[in-house]
Amino acid sequence: MQTRSNSYFRRYKRGDVLKRHRDRKACEISLSLNIGQRPAEPWPLCVESERESFSASLLPGDALLYRGIDLFHWREVYEGEALVQVFLHYVDRDGKHADKKFDGRLTLMRSKHDAARGNENAES
Repeated sequence: MQTRSNSYFRRYKRGDVLKRHRDRKACEISLSLNIGQRPAEPWPLCVESERESFSASLLPGDALLYRGIDLFHWREVYEGEALVQVFLHYVDRDGKHADKKFDGRLTLMRSKHDAARGNENAES
């Protein structure tokens, strides 16, 4: 069983690159969702395991679910005009990274600093 850890929204522009990496422990399971792009030509998301690599060409509305903590992933130089992406990250509720949910915060809306100070109404 998974629990949501964090989420991000990003707008890419021509020339952007996503360097080859693996995700941090708070992003054990990742979902990359294409919200929209201009022009319609997909920007491949490359994923590599120990045995193989592949690229996912996501159109608007398409998503890829993968273990970002285990699999290297990247994108080459973006040649399009604009692409809007949402990232949803999860941890295994009963797994070894469960304590990394929300990057160590009590909720998504509280920073580590606010949690340490006990500020119940603070937002990050």
